[in-house]
Amino acid sequence: MVETYRQDFPKYASYSDKRCLNHTLSTIAGNVGHQIKYTKLSDEFSGPTNKKAFELLQMAHVLHKVREASPGSLPPGANASDQRFKALLVELGFLRVFNNLPAHIEFMKNDLLSMYNGALAEQFVGQEMVSSGSDHLYY
Repeated sequence: MVETYRQDFPKYASYSDKRCLNHTLSTIAGNVGHQIKYTKLSDEFSGPTNKKAFELLQMAHVLHKVREASPGSLPPGANASDQRFKALLVELGFLRVFNNLPAHIEFMKNDLLSMYNGALAEQFVGQEMVSSGSDHLYY
């Protein structure tokens, strides 16, 4: 399934470099649960180019942006940052496939939250919230 997404990247050639899209998606998959910076998504491309690739993947619903917000503000997104954010993939299986995580390991662990420093749990909860209609997620 991941390969199918990659095969679609040439369709977006007029909007973003397909290599940048691939680097961006791979970097996001390796950094679920961590703060993201556009300049760190790919060393081969500039920050603005990486940002464009990120936004294109976001519009295609391949990933979801989770912005940082102060817990004391109401509503929660009132002071959310566009520069400080995390990202979630569309599906937990992507995280597993991109990071070569064997599926059987999850069933052998007692503490699923500590596995991969909570990245699997954060991905799962986030994708469930998005699928239930929560368009705006914050951390």
